Amino acid sequence: DLTTIPDPRSRSITPSNMDGASTPQQQHPELSDEVATLSSKLVQAINHQTTLDDSLSETQAELERAREQIRSMEVQLDKQREMLVGDIWIRRKSVEAEKTNLLSRIAEEKRLRLEAEHEKKRIEQELENLTTELFEEANNMVISAKEESRKEQDVVQRKNDLLKAQLADTEGLLKSQQEQLIELKRVMEQMNADRDDQTATTTPSSPGYSKFDAREDDTPTSEIGSQSGLSDLITPSYPTSFTHLLQPILRTDINAYQDFANLCETSRRAASRPPSGTHPTLGLGLIGSSVSAASVGIHSSASTASLSSAGSPAASSTFSPQTPNTPASAHSVAPSLPIPPLKDTKFYKRVLAEDIEPTLRLDSAPGLSWLARRSVIAAMSDGSLVVEPVPTTGTYAMLSKPQFYPCSLCGESRKDDQYLRRYRFRTSENSSSQRYPLCRYCLNRVRATCDFLGFLRIVKDGHWRTDDDDSEKAAWEESVRLRENMFWTRIGGGVRPIMQGFQAHTHSVVEKSPRPSRD
Repeated sequence: DLTTIPDPRSRSITPSNMDGASTPQQQHPELSDEVATLSSKLVQAINHQTTLDDSLSETQAELERAREQIRSMEVQLDKQREMLVGDIWIRRKSVEAEKTNLLSRIAEEKRLRLEAEHEKKRIEQELENLTTELFEEANNMVISAKEESRKEQDVVQRKNDLLKAQLADTEGLLKSQQEQLIELKRVMEQMNADRDDQTATTTPSSPGYSKFDAREDDTPTSEIGSQSGLSDLITPSYPTSFTHLLQPILRTDINAYQDFANLCETSRRAASRPPSGTHPTLGLGLIGSSVSAASVGIHSSASTASLSSAGSPAASSTFSPQTPNTPASAHSVAPSLPIPPLKDTKFYKRVLAEDIEPTLRLDSAPGLSWLARRSVIAAMSDGSLVVEPVPTTGTYAMLSKPQFYPCSLCGESRKDDQYLRRYRFRTSENSSSQRYPLCRYCLNRVRATCDFLGFLRIVKDGHWRTDDDDSEKAAWEESVRLRENMFWTRIGGGVRPIMQGFQAHTHSVVEKSPRPSRD
């Protein structure tokens, strides 16, 4: 393809040849074919040689380039060897090994760091939990300590209030008795001195009035009107409490008296009975009205102290023959049948229907359930009922304001100061027993009922001696007084004496009033 020699086979036929007779090809066709074949081979040989020449030239050029590259690579290799010898470069295997080692160390350090952080978080969480538990425990201890301190303070405060009330009642009773004794002596002396000079007055004649009228005969008419207002200073009470003015006359031929006599007979049949000299306060205070805030029962120590600390005028007055005068040496021990419970006696069942239930009206009490009503009656008859002031000090009392709770017996819920529920009662001395608030009206009813039942227990247990007819009638008279007191507390009122010349007795009567809280 690269040759410039013309192909003999492609030689054109000239006209001169055409004009001849014949050509050599025509004469010798085999020779022409052989020539053509040789010509083709020659052409191919020439072409092949040309190709070889070209390949040789290219190979020589490539060889020259390779030699140049080898020389440059040798120069570069020499430089690198010099650099390797001079510690400028290092081997890749060493670098790869060191890199692998560093990566493994980094992974290990990362794992250890994660574990350390996880452990740190766990320790911090535990520390936070322990701190929280510690503070909660400390708060609980502080709260429990405060609760215990508050409870102890409330108990101490209640005991202190009870003791103060008992002390005040005792002092008032003692003062009243002393004043009554002094007044009695003075009145007796005046009556003896003025017996001959006594004149009739406009007031009805009575043993109680005459001792005052004789002293006031010389009083001017203008002063009578001012003295009549002195009776307003006297606390209203039931009529028979004014023993220096009134003397009850009672029948002893009725069934109620026979039931009471049977109760006294039951006490006389007791197996054993302590001497009356060992109970110096029973004749004075146990039959009276309990003014303190303690229980009105007999069996508990707080209740006994409360009952012995206050007495009614009917029991403490020197005019009253109620206190049996039995020598201390009288000690009867006679084997007999055991004393039945008070609630099983016929007289108790009578007064329960006639006086106790109408006075308390537990059937209409809004704050008592059916079972609670039965327990209240049972606690009163057993002497385990506790009446106490409502505490007004302390955080709980200031927040809950128990004096604003409705009355459990009558439902009184007014919040005026005179209607507040300042007392409450419970059926036992157990601190966990339920408290029931009381208004002033219901407080007087409960106290009057407990006074009467306490007196019945005294009679039943033989502490009130009824060995003869006089002492039995005296006990009956005292029971009538207490039942009358229940009537007046049920009504919600009382009476005051209206007469001239009552100024000398005003202070003493006020002091010995059995219900200072009734006004």
